[in-house]
Amino acid sequence: MSRRILLVMPPNDSDLDNYNKPAWSLCRIPPIGLLSIASYLTKSGYHTIVDDCRHMISTFKFKYYLDGLKSIVEYDEPDVVGINMLTADYSQVKLIAEGIKRNYPSVKIILGGVHPSVEPDLTLKQIPEADAVCVGAGEEVMLEVAKGCSLDNIRGLKTRNNADTFIEREPELNIDKYPFPNYDFVNKDWYTQLSTYTITGWAFKGISALTSRGCPYSCNFCASNYSKPFRFHSADYVIELAEYLTKMDVDVVSFFDDTMALKEDRLIDICNGFIRKKLFYPQKIMECRFELVQTLVLLIKRIEKVNP
Repeated sequence: MSRRILLVMPPNDSDLDNYNKPAWSLCRIPPIGLLSIASYLTKSGYHTIVDDCRHMISTFKFKYYLDGLKSIVEYDEPDVVGINMLTADYSQVKLIAEGIKRNYPSVKIILGGVHPSVEPDLTLKQIPEADAVCVGAGEEVMLEVAKGCSLDNIRGLKTRNNADTFIEREPELNIDKYPFPNYDFVNKDWYTQLSTYTITGWAFKGISALTSRGCPYSCNFCASNYSKPFRFHSADYVIELAEYLTKMDVDVVSFFDDTMALKEDRLIDICNGFIRKKLFYPQKIMECRFELVQTLVLLIKRIEKVNP
């Protein structure tokens, strides 16, 4: 029997501190990993929804997002809740897992992301409400979950029952097989609002994207070591992805890859594709410059009238 999947992006503690601040001051990087998984599962014919608790907090201006999340579980009746987890999100992920398991004990809770991938045993120990953790990329793992496979028998999914027999899943090298992250799963207008924080220190309307996964290096200070091997989308895929993203109301597309420039020939092909398609043609910049020139001309004329 196939399963209904709910994927959750938890808030950070700072989101609870900043919930009443202006929208332009908030970080709104989309949950690209969850959107990628949801797009893949939906393409494969399985019911999937995505909820970003940060959007809920910012939109309704309150801290008690867990009540809203439980209402979603009540209404949509998912069989599985997958939660993205960074180390900084630990306290909120634990709160979510406790709240869902207490009210809906039959719902399976799977934690994924950087923290569970690096510390799967510790995560299961510290969050007993979690039924499993996904180690590594989530698309193929969650596809087997959606198909109804036993959690104990899925490669890449660690449970308390298979701790001694756990087998890591080999990463998919051909990541072009995965569809673009579909922003229709979430309120994309929220992510593309004017922000002084999401993209750079300047005020832009932007959206984030990834063109590759992982990093080939092993720096001691970085958590990316877990994500080997380095995999990347083809130049054609990236160009089509950018074409999809630039149809949104944005001024900037920010690529958050760890090592986007690692393959120089690929990066050149990507940039040439952007130029060929005129995806980042500075039309808005040219319009602003034209308006600025017009303003300066009028100002000069007024000065000349005052000082002939």
